[in-house]
Amino acid sequence: YHQQVDERMFTQLKHLYLIFKRLKESTNEIKARLGRLERHQEEQENDLFAQVIDVSVLG
Repeated sequence: YHQQVDERMFTQLKHLYLIFKRLKESTNEIKARLGRLERHQEEQENDLFAQVIDVSVLG
């Protein structure tokens, strides 16, 4: 009986660990995507800034 309970607990822990691992991977993926979005936005802002400077200096 005791061994049965231990095995069941172990199985549940294993499931929890796998869920935790997947959550962590998802979180890392989301962070990476956010980082890419932020860089993309920065590039767009820099382009816009460059255009504004071009217009005000050259125009």
